[in-house]
Amino acid sequence: MTERITVLSPPAQPPVRVADFADHLRLGSGFADDAAQTDLLNRLLQTAASVIEGRTGLALISRSMMLVTDGWTNEDRHKLPLAPVSYVASVTKIDVNFVRSGWLWHDWELTSTTTEAWLSGQRNSPLPSIVETDRVEVIFTAGFGPEPDNVPMDLRHAVTLLAATYYENRALNDYKSVPIGYDVLNLLQPYRRVRL
Repeated sequence: MTERITVLSPPAQPPVRVADFADHLRLGSGFADDAAQTDLLNRLLQTAASVIEGRTGLALISRSMMLVTDGWTNEDRHKLPLAPVSYVASVTKIDVNFVRSGWLWHDWELTSTTTEAWLSGQRNSPLPSIVETDRVEVIFTAGFGPEPDNVPMDLRHAVTLLAATYYENRALNDYKSVPIGYDVLNLLQPYRRVRL
């Protein structure tokens, strides 16, 4: 089974407000270079959020996504790659000739928790079969909500701490080499992905 996920509309803002992050760093304001500083802080927050989303499989701020898959996780349900999912806009089957046939909303249902989201057939019926040459396109909205206040506080704090670590190491310009601290890892522990 192969899957491809595409962001259709990215988050409108990072999961932590730039002003709150600047306060955390105890930065001054009202100086001539405030715009450059704000841009740097925004980039650091976006980078930290991306790392945390990658480690947890969560979407922090809401965004529209498109999943294209050529198979189901199992015949009864399919695990969506991000959680939480608040809305599934469409489920469309695409055949080898690129003919699209949409499934009606009453053919499937969404089950979503904080850490997992599943698409399943309505009333425990199996999902429609996918032949080898077909694909299914699922358009959905993932994230806790459009505002930073919608994101759980421990995840916002993890983003803040990781972005602060990046700020302290900003001369490196390569944040992949900056280790994630135990304080951040402990905050992410309840959200970690368990693989069996």
